[in-house]
Amino acid sequence: MERPLGAVILAAGLGTRMRSTRAKVLHELAGLPLIRYPLAALRALRAAQVVVVVGHQADAVAAAAPPGSPGSRRRSSPSSAAPGTRSHAARPGSSTSKGTC
Repeated sequence: MERPLGAVILAAGLGTRMRSTRAKVLHELAGLPLIRYPLAALRALRAAQVVVVVGHQADAVAAAAPPGSPGSRRRSSPSSAAPGTRSHAARPGSSTSKGTC
């Protein structure tokens, strides 16, 4: 029996190494915000659940990937972790998707 695919996208980065005030996933590549690429890949893989962990500029990140866009069956989970800590950033995603990833 095939298990459903679940995924957590860590999208809470500040983008400081990019020397920008814009959230990392809002920078564009080929005219699209970076957040769109993993969402499109997960849509192609028919992921059953996608959790997007947001933090810095959460509203702008949500607007860059609105409902109806690739990965529209996602749940946003705000990160209250200290900036720059990957393991802490993943915690909100892990608590909302127990048993599905």
